[in-house]
Amino acid sequence: MGSATHEGATAHRLKNLKPDMKLKTGGPVAERVAQLLSDPVLKLGDIAETVVREGVGRSTTARSVASIAASLRRDGYRVPDRRHRAH
Repeated sequence: MGSATHEGATAHRLKNLKPDMKLKTGGPVAERVAQLLSDPVLKLGDIAETVVREGVGRSTTARSVASIAASLRRDGYRVPDRRHRAH
């Protein structure tokens, strides 16, 4: 009886992003963005610039990085919110 509750809690646990992670779906841009999103200090624009500079995605923008982050959240990954907050 108690194990069913424990199994249910485990099923809803969020997955962590890692700097060396490989995605099962998505292309090289999504994979590199996911790797960079593992660093909570990087802003969306910084991630987009890095992806473009590395030649992974020539037209990557902060908006496309945000879209990939939203998709990762839907897939159960813990992605820190990077939206700008008013001071």
